[in-house]
Amino acid sequence: MKRLILLIFFLISTTLFAQLFSQNFSSSSTLSDYISASPNSGQFDNITSSGSASVSITNNALGLSKTNLAGTARFNRITNLNSGTIDGMIFVFTVIVSGNASSQTSAARVFVGSNVGNNGSTPVNTDYYARLAINFGSSDGQFSIRDMESGTNSSTYTGAQTITWVLNNTGSLMSYSAPDATTENVENDKIDVWVGATKIFNDISPDNSATFSGNLVQFKGVLDVGSGTVIFDSFNIV
Repeated sequence: MKRLILLIFFLISTTLFAQLFSQNFSSSSTLSDYISASPNSGQFDNITSSGSASVSITNNALGLSKTNLAGTARFNRITNLNSGTIDGMIFVFTVIVSGNASSQTSAARVFVGSNVGNNGSTPVNTDYYARLAINFGSSDGQFSIRDMESGTNSSTYTGAQTITWVLNNTGSLMSYSAPDATTENVENDKIDVWVGATKIFNDISPDNSATFSGNLVQFKGVLDVGSGTVIFDSFNIV
């Protein structure tokens, strides 16, 4: 009986996810309301810009914009998402691109790790586990998603697209409820990426599995290349 109970507990514990962060930017049009020195489960440590870049809350979403001139727009969550260990994560957010007039590889990037930094710089390899990039397309509103580890790009999209980024650093196979209403598995030390209900990257490798020894407790988004706007909305991390 004891073995059966332990087996049931193991099966349940490998598929349950706790809410870590949620924000849809609908409660206020004031940017500072989403920033705190001691953020709650829907706030950032910093949302800011420099140079030609800017940040704003527009139409209940977070906009990061810049021109071809020097500048960076960014959001940072450097306060740990919880006080324990996080080694498996489902990171969901919505993306819209506008104002781009030419192609730009990796115009914006999102990082997940343990010490991503409260600035616009790329974290060092030992401090982030994975990154996902947004490429600007050649026409206004076009974008694609880039696996920066392999240099592989997705198809081109327009309009609002929901990105589901599944990261597994648990040490074993991880099951999750996929956007297409099926149950999917992601191998240990691998990542799945979905756009809407379509899986665009399956069991891809994280950037720094060999050097990363932390937990998936912080995240950062940076727009610092090219000219255009990336609108982020409906963050949900479990």
